[in-house]
Amino acid sequence: MFWWITTVIRGASGSCRVVLLVISGDFERAKELIPKLERRKLLRWIRFHMLGSYLFDKFPEILELELDRAQTLLFHKILDEMLNILVDSPVEVVAFKGGHIRELYPNRYWRMVSDLDVYVRSRDIKELDRFLASRGFKGRGEVNFQYRYEYKGVPLEVHTRFARKLFPNLISENVVFENSVRFRGAVLFPSPDLEITIFYFHAYKSAYTSGFRAIWWLDERFLNLNGAKPLNLSKINRCVEWFKSYKFSQINDREGNEFYWSIVGILHALRLWL
Repeated sequence: MFWWITTVIRGASGSCRVVLLVISGDFERAKELIPKLERRKLLRWIRFHMLGSYLFDKFPEILELELDRAQTLLFHKILDEMLNILVDSPVEVVAFKGGHIRELYPNRYWRMVSDLDVYVRSRDIKELDRFLASRGFKGRGEVNFQYRYEYKGVPLEVHTRFARKLFPNLISENVVFENSVRFRGAVLFPSPDLEITIFYFHAYKSAYTSGFRAIWWLDERFLNLNGAKPLNLSKINRCVEWFKSYKFSQINDREGNEFYWSIVGILHALRLWL
């Protein structure tokens, strides 16, 4: 797996190279590099790519990663609380992305999470809104078909579609609920095939806005180990092909120029309409 890494590793910078080696599973070579690197820059790379909690067990000499693991434990605890509340929701909700993918990792705490994403039928959003308000969730408005809430400082994003305004909606409501299984009560989890389909579409949409994250390669690995195969939906194959051809040399440790990436993101969206 990740055979292409050997072709780019020599040209990668120090901190970037550590991330590259970690993704490939070569922790020993990564560990040899760490003492030679500027710690602040290394941490910036690790944290931008959401690898802090994953590496906490691997590199105990990086003491700062204890904070990453502690934060991850707290966020997981609050996500569990949110899911326990949503079990009693009057409408069905599908928990996806990190809130579900973490369960596919050998250790759920390897997967950093920063929010909980759920999908609901568009007709159910008002009823869910009333339920969330009654359970202490604070509304934070709606942006790009995402209804935002907060619970104990952790965001909840409620989706009625997976596409932002410029992107075609490749995954329909019927497909979502036909390919989800009940977790508990009103909470459903996507099948592995639906989760990896959402995953490729999300990566395609987000790479040129919030930045490509190396942890996505780990997500893909653990989804594949669970037998996940993308659903046969129109144009999803373009997202899959794009992801598998993404070059590590394109990765950075920050989001970069907002205007430039906005233009690239628009062009990226238009490709799915053609």
